[in-house]
Amino acid sequence: MSDIAFHPARRNQLLAQLPSQEWERLLPYLEPVDMQRDAVLYNCAHSCDVYFPTSATVSLLYLTEDGATPEIAVVGNDGLVANTEFFGNYASTSMAKVQIAGSGYRLSASVLKGELDHSLVLLRVLMNYSQDLFRQMAQTIVSKSHQAVEDQLSRRLLLSLDRLSSNTILMTQEILADMLNVRRESITKAAGHLQLQGLIKLSRGQITVTNRAGLEQ
Repeated sequence: MSDIAFHPARRNQLLAQLPSQEWERLLPYLEPVDMQRDAVLYNCAHSCDVYFPTSATVSLLYLTEDGATPEIAVVGNDGLVANTEFFGNYASTSMAKVQIAGSGYRLSASVLKGELDHSLVLLRVLMNYSQDLFRQMAQTIVSKSHQAVEDQLSRRLLLSLDRLSSNTILMTQEILADMLNVRRESITKAAGHLQLQGLIKLSRGQITVTNRAGLEQ
C-alpha cells in the first residue's frame, strides 16, 4: 500500500473513505490549517472554503432574531464544514465556529464542486454524511424540546467525546450554556449532579468524562 494512504488528512473519516483515485485528485488541493478556538469558518453561509477537521471540533450555530446562538450540530473528524451550497438552506441562518482547537484541512469549495460533477463515489460519501448531519440536527431539536438539562448536557458531552482522542473536553460551563441555550445556573447544577454520580470530573475550563457508560445511560 502506498504511503499516501497514511497521510494525516486521512484522520478525517470522510477523506479516509475515498478510494485512491478520488483521494489522489483531491490531495494536491488540501491545505493544512490550524483551527483556533472561536474562529468563525463561515457566517450566514458566506464562505468559499470547505473544512475537514482532523482533531478540532466545530459547532454549527443557529442565529436567532434575539441574537442567541444555540448549537444545532457538532462536526469533528467525522465530517466536514461547508456552506449552504452543499448542505441546504439551513446554513443561510447559521454560522460555524471552532469550539475545541485542533488541526484540519481546507479545500476550495470550487474544487470540491468540480470533483462532485464527475465522481459518484465522492457524491455518495457526502450524501451519506449529509444524512448523518441532518439526523444529528433532528435529535438536537428533540433533545432541547423534551429532555431535562442534565440529559442534554450528557448528550452534548458524548458528542464531543466521539470526536476526540481524549476523555477530557476543553470547554467551559458558560460555553455549554450558550450552546444549549439554557441558563448558566442550570448547567452548573446539572454538571454538579453528574460529578456527584461519578460520571464526570469538573475543573477550570475543562470536563473529564470518567464513566462513559454511565453517562450514556
